Amino acid sequence: DVNIPRSDGGTPVLIAAQNGHVDTIKALCGLGANVNTPYKDGGTPVFMAARNGHVDAIKALCGFGADVNIPNEDGATPVFMAAQKGHVYVIEALCGLGADVNVPMNDGATPVFVAAQNGHVDAINALCGLGADVNIPAKNGSTPVLIAAQNGHADAIKLLYKLGADMGVTAPIRSGNWDVLDVARAHDNPKAVACIEKILSKMHSECECCGCSTKKLSRCGGCNKVRYCSVDCQKKDRKKHR
Repeated sequence: DVNIPRSDGGTPVLIAAQNGHVDTIKALCGLGANVNTPYKDGGTPVFMAARNGHVDAIKALCGFGADVNIPNEDGATPVFMAAQKGHVYVIEALCGLGADVNVPMNDGATPVFVAAQNGHVDAINALCGLGADVNIPAKNGSTPVLIAAQNGHADAIKLLYKLGADMGVTAPIRSGNWDVLDVARAHDNPKAVACIEKILSKMHSECECCGCSTKKLSRCGGCNKVRYCSVDCQKKDRKKHR
């Protein structure tokens, strides 16, 4: 019986997927192997192939009807695991096969969040090119740019800002709400601090709406951070800024 599992739930096709053995996957599936049977922790054959960067194994599994969006018991999907490991080609392959790039774990962390947490710049770029949202927070309020600041990933912070990350976001930490710069300073990440200060300086020297840097700018009375060159620009940007 090709579907009898080990004590941990690992079936022959799951072990083959985990190790990237494409011909074995095809042989087992031809003999009736179930391509979606997971480990006891919920990790499916596609999940394990994604974790280990085996693109051809994923394609083979999907050719036999594997589901690319089944999460493990923690809520991590195959694309989340690929993002965590920085496997760009796996992310692209999974999305081409129907993976959702914004499905979060049980704690609310999205694939972009975990890529930012680990400083995987290429993975962040790939995910956003496939429709990922850079501002979805985890359940604790932390966003991708906040977690990148916490871990000192300056290049990830730069990219997230270019991709539209909210640099004014705050999260409840310890006794108050901390912003991106607070987090980088608190975790003693000088490169991240310098990167954020440069971004904020640029933001504060240009009109948030039109980008004008030649006129006198006034701060928004609500957030006291972004600036505008005129009342008209502030009105135009009101819906987005809110």
